[in-house]
Amino acid sequence: PATRQFPDMFSNMYRTGEISGTLDDTLRRLHTFYQDSATRKLNALAEWLPRLAYIGIVIYLAIYILRFWVGYYDRILAS
Repeated sequence: PATRQFPDMFSNMYRTGEISGTLDDTLRRLHTFYQDSATRKLNALAEWLPRLAYIGIVIYLAIYILRFWVGYYDRILAS
């Protein structure tokens, strides 16, 4: 089965630039587009990763505190 090695937009723009004789300009535009896309994704990751870590820590501490109090009240009620 044939698999696509490049995204459709890249292939289409490359082919168009090659046919029209503006391949250099097309490649510059593609470079800018994909670099901006990667920058946006990295910024989103840099924004959300600390938030996810914080939420994970808060959930872990909440479970730890609940276990402590459940154990504490179990001992009180058992005696």
